[in-house]
Amino acid sequence: MFLLLSSGIVLCIGLFIMIISLLASMPFQSKAEMKKFWRIQSYIMIGFFIAAVLIYTVPFAFLP
Repeated sequence: MFLLLSSGIVLCIGLFIMIISLLASMPFQSKAEMKKFWRIQSYIMIGFFIAAVLIYTVPFAFLP
């Protein structure tokens, strides 16, 4: 249960960072900059997703 909660917290932190950075930069960007923003944000969210999956699955490899 703790592993599921901690991986969920990591995903929520990633979504929170994405929302904050979107709201902070939205009025100042052109269309090309927004495309670049979404590409970078997708890489960041993939990183948070991989971290959450590893937090959830790696301890099961060490359990008997």
